[in-house]
Amino acid sequence: MTDVRTTIEGLKARWRTHVQMLGNFSADVVGRTFDNLCASYSEPHRRYHTLSHLTTLFDCLEHHGEEIDDPARIAFATWYHDVV
Repeated sequence: MTDVRTTIEGLKARWRTHVQMLGNFSADVVGRTFDNLCASYSEPHRRYHTLSHLTTLFDCLEHHGEEIDDPARIAFATWYHDVV
């Protein structure tokens, strides 16, 4: 079983890649936004929409990457699909 730290590091690498698809942004803003996303998906009441769920979705997207016309849009839709 993957521990939380490994999951977060893997997601952080993906986050950086996805942000770079859109352009250059302040490293501070990018870092804080990632931290906020992680905090949302780590809330104690969550049973399904968790950091592990995000990892599973991104694994699936990478598997089907050649079929995706707008990877940046799909990536950010995935990041924010249940952040609230």
